[in-house]
Amino acid sequence: MIEIKDILTPDRILIECHIKSKKRVLQLLSQLLTEQLEDITPQEILSCFVKRENLGSTAIGHGTALPHARIAGLEQPLAAYIQLHDAIEYDTEDHHQVKFFFGLIVPEDCNAEHLHLLSQIAERFHDEAFRTAISDAKTPEEVCQLFAFVHT
Repeated sequence: MIEIKDILTPDRILIECHIKSKKRVLQLLSQLLTEQLEDITPQEILSCFVKRENLGSTAIGHGTALPHARIAGLEQPLAAYIQLHDAIEYDTEDHHQVKFFFGLIVPEDCNAEHLHLLSQIAERFHDEAFRTAISDAKTPEEVCQLFAFVHT
């Protein structure tokens, strides 16, 4: 099975971002995810993220959201991470604002891996020690290391 550390690279991580809206976060995640893709545009990813959010918020509590989508033509899962300087409103069930955004795209037929990756991500962000450590990370490389070394 694919692990988070296999699909998240420093060039798809932004920390201490000053973004004020859900739409802008989803746009930026879409851009990060498509920078190295030739046949998939940020607009396609954004459209898939918005469709998924319309089904129900991808916020999972603890100030975290996991925008995710299945993408036709994608060959392997990819992830991007954005951490905001200040949390924003995000249609959460717990009515808390969101600061951590982990974007995930997977191939259209990637059912088991999709669920496995979502489970890994959610498990990590439900861990208070992990959230503290990732909040304290100063570089994209530190964020990658946290995902590489946390027990799965």
